[in-house]
Amino acid sequence: MRRFFIFAASLVLALGAVSCHDDPVPEDETPEVEFKLLDNSAKGVNLASDAAQSTFRFSAPGEWTIIIEDTKASSWLSVSPQRGKAGEEITVTLQASVNTGSQQRKARVDLGCNGDHLFFTVTQAAPEPVVIPVQRIDFSPAGPLELMVGDVAVIDAIVEPRNATDKSINWSLDTEGIVSAVFGESSCTITALSAGSVNLTAKAGDKTAVLNITVTEIPAVLPESISLNLSEFEITVGGSFFLYASISPADVTDPTVVWTSSDSNIATIENGEVKGINPGEATITATTCNGLTATCQVIVVPTMENGHEYIDFRLPSGTMWAASNLGAANPRESGSYFAWGETQPKDSYTWDNYTLGLVDGLVYLELEDDAASALWGGLWQIPGQEQWQELIDNTSFEFYSDGSSSGVRFYKEVDGKTIEMFVPRAGYVSGPNLMEDGINPYWTNRTDYEEGNSNSSSSNARVFRILSNTIDADSTEPRHLGLPVRAVFTPLPVK
Repeated sequence: MRRFFIFAASLVLALGAVSCHDDPVPEDETPEVEFKLLDNSAKGVNLASDAAQSTFRFSAPGEWTIIIEDTKASSWLSVSPQRGKAGEEITVTLQASVNTGSQQRKARVDLGCNGDHLFFTVTQAAPEPVVIPVQRIDFSPAGPLELMVGDVAVIDAIVEPRNATDKSINWSLDTEGIVSAVFGESSCTITALSAGSVNLTAKAGDKTAVLNITVTEIPAVLPESISLNLSEFEITVGGSFFLYASISPADVTDPTVVWTSSDSNIATIENGEVKGINPGEATITATTCNGLTATCQVIVVPTMENGHEYIDFRLPSGTMWAASNLGAANPRESGSYFAWGETQPKDSYTWDNYTLGLVDGLVYLELEDDAASALWGGLWQIPGQEQWQELIDNTSFEFYSDGSSSGVRFYKEVDGKTIEMFVPRAGYVSGPNLMEDGINPYWTNRTDYEEGNSNSSSSNARVFRILSNTIDADSTEPRHLGLPVRAVFTPLPVK
């Protein structure tokens, strides 16, 4: 048998030691046996997690019993003997079965004699945890792993056996710059950055696994063909237009195009924009990275009206359209903004500083109040509503944006050549503020006033508009707003 002594910090003990007789013992008589513990072993008993025994001693003046208070504890703890007669030194044995759980367990024991009770706690320790070591580490997908630059792969580290006590993974890479890695508990995400080879290491317990990763460059996709949006184009001296190259397949590795002109004294090209320098002809060539070419024949002619370039769409009315907005240095600029009937731009556009007044009964713009006529002279005028509609009806148009400007490209085939005109989305000015709310109106030379129509008003003028996905020439805007002007000239009256 083993006797287990316990420490005060781990004991739960309720003890009471009382005499079985209330009367004092006469000094000349032999003392009676007291009900008490004879040593400290029973103040609290600690048992090992395996099948364990312990004993304790006590004295009892009469018949005694001992019971386990918690009936559940009776399944793992027993006492022997459980009752007996009076005695000066009585020994009782505690027997515990093996603790197969994960926690320590306790039971309170009640020792009774003639109505008095002594209580103490029996504690059985939890079993020591069983450590299951790591046997190996497997990768999924299994190596070696081959990636191309830009690829992303998720790699799992599988620890065997699956019930290993500690399956935590420590990850590492032996080379930097080839891949980047985001490490998780049991997996990592690899992104291929550059060509090369790198080893990924996973360690769990005393086992290590290494996965080799090879990264290669993406195979180059070379152009197979190149074409231009135009094969021949006519512009005036000082005019310009844009060439766009289409390369196939669409996923070429290097889509760079090199532009050249056969005669830069006639026409130049930069970033796709062709400019007419002097009258004559020049060939514009686009060359791919592997030497494929496409060409456009450029004819530069002098087409000017009083020093300003115009575009001839061969319209039924004979109207010629300005290549740029009034006040713009090139076709893609918005140019200046004017209130209807005013000939100079301003810093702010309000009814308070509008020079023609709120309502004047005007129907058509007077020539002296026409900004195009006043600033460009010659035959230039602000177009009428009918001329805007004629342009819409007799040309094709498409919406275009290149990141620096957006608007509408009007184009038409004339004598086998494509004639085009770009009208930018310029917005309008209200007060001092440029408004870019998607309306993009341009003035016509007519107010909205119609004699006999009570719903019409000369305080509004009719406009051409570029909206998000359509254009029209039958809307109106208040005359005091600042709008851009695209000028025209024609041998016919503008009405």
